[in-house]
Amino acid sequence: MILLALMACQTFVDFYSSDTDLGGSDTQVSETGQDSGESGPGPLEGRISGTVTVELYVENEDGEREFITMKEAYDGLYPYGPVFVTATTSSEEGPLQHHGSAVILEPTVGGDAYTLDVYGTEGAPITVYGALDVDGDGTIHSADPTGLHPHELDFETGTVLTDIDLSIVVAYDPELVGQQQEWQGGQDGGQGCTDLIVQGPVDVLNRGDATRGVAMLVDSNGSGPVDWVWFDVSPKGEGGVSEYTIPACANLGELLLVGAIDSNGNEVIDPEDTWGAVADLEGSDLNPVRVGTQDLLDQRIQIPTGDGSSPLDLVPFVRLGGTVSMQKGSFDDLEVGSTVYVAALKYRLGFDLNINSFETLAYDYQMYEWPDLTGKSVVDFSLGVPADTVVYLWAFADEDLDGIVNESGERVAPGGADGEGTYSTGSSDTNQNLQLATVE
Repeated sequence: MILLALMACQTFVDFYSSDTDLGGSDTQVSETGQDSGESGPGPLEGRISGTVTVELYVENEDGEREFITMKEAYDGLYPYGPVFVTATTSSEEGPLQHHGSAVILEPTVGGDAYTLDVYGTEGAPITVYGALDVDGDGTIHSADPTGLHPHELDFETGTVLTDIDLSIVVAYDPELVGQQQEWQGGQDGGQGCTDLIVQGPVDVLNRGDATRGVAMLVDSNGSGPVDWVWFDVSPKGEGGVSEYTIPACANLGELLLVGAIDSNGNEVIDPEDTWGAVADLEGSDLNPVRVGTQDLLDQRIQIPTGDGSSPLDLVPFVRLGGTVSMQKGSFDDLEVGSTVYVAALKYRLGFDLNINSFETLAYDYQMYEWPDLTGKSVVDFSLGVPADTVVYLWAFADEDLDGIVNESGERVAPGGADGEGTYSTGSSDTNQNLQLATVE
C-alpha cells in the first residue's frame, strides 16, 4: 500500500494512513449461493475476492471534493448501513446481469473483505461494483452511492481472482457524528407522511427460502423508492403470502407500486433479488398507480411479474470515453519513451502524483506506453466510473520517465470545463476529448 500525502484545504492529509486500516476484517458477510442456500444464477464458474472500503469526502469552498478519514469525521465510528458487492456483465439489449453477490451487514471503518461465487457469465468481461446502503434501511436505492473496481475483468470457468479491491465514496454528514450503525434488519422508511395509505396483499409465486420482502412506491422513472415497508412472507405451497401497508403523502401523482422478496437470503433488498409489481389475477402489471387524496386499498402485488428483474433505475456505473491527443503536433513530439495516462480520480488534483497510486486514487485509468503512441496523433480511452457523481478527469504525460506525473513542465490535459478536471458523470455514457499541453 502506497502512502500518499493529499493536499486538502492547504494542509496535508495522510491518505490511506494507519487510521484507515485497510487490511479488512472478520465482519459478517452474506454471499449468494452460500449462506442463502441458493444455487446462483447459472453454473458456478469461479470466485472473486477483495476488500471494499467506504471513503469520505468534504467539499471545499470551491465545491471540490477532498478526502477526509473516518477518524477525523466520525471518531472512528461507522454510521452507515450494509455494503452490497456484485459481479456484473452488461449488454446493449437490456439491464445489467448479476452473477453473484455479497453483503457486508456490519462494515467497519477500515474496509472489509468480501468473496463472490460467480455464476453464469458466459465469458463476458465482468465489472465488480459496490453500493452503500447509506441510511441503513436494508434496501439498495437508486440514489445510494456506488464504487467499482478500476478495470473490467476477463473471467472464464475456473477463474479465481484475488485483490479485486474497490471503494465507495460518500459525502461527510455532520449529523451522523457520534452514531454507530448496528444492523437491526431492514427498516421501513420514506417521506414520513401519513396522509393516506397504499395497502393490499402480496402473492409470492415461488418463495424459495425467502422469509421477508419489501413493498415500495417508486417514481415513474424508476427512481427511488419514495416510500417503503418490509413484510414477512408466510409459506403457501411453493409460494407465500403476506400483506403490506405503505403510509404515503397525498397528491404524489403517478408512481410505480412494486415489491421484492429477499430471494438470495442476504438480508438486503438488492438488484439480484426477485421483483414484482401490482398486478391483476393473470399477472399483468397494472402500473402506474395514481396517488391522490384517497387511500389505495386492495392493491395486489405479485412476485415475480415479467422476468422478475428490478424496476428501479439502478445505474451503478457508466462509461466515460473519448480521445487523448496533443494540443500541438503528435505523440512523436514527446520525449522518446514517454508514457501517457488518463485517469478518473476520486478527489481534486493539487500535487505531483506517483503513477503507482492510480489503483487507490482513481476509479479507473488507462496507460499508453511508447509503442502505443509512436506514429499517432490520437488514442482512444474508455473508463468505468460511478454514475451521477463527480470525478476529476485528467490525462498526463510522464516525459522524464520517473513514474511521477503532473510535474512542472510536463504535459497534462484536464477534463470538464473548469480547468480542474471536474466532470459530472450523469446516468449515461459520455465522451470527452483531452488535449495534452505543457503546464509551467
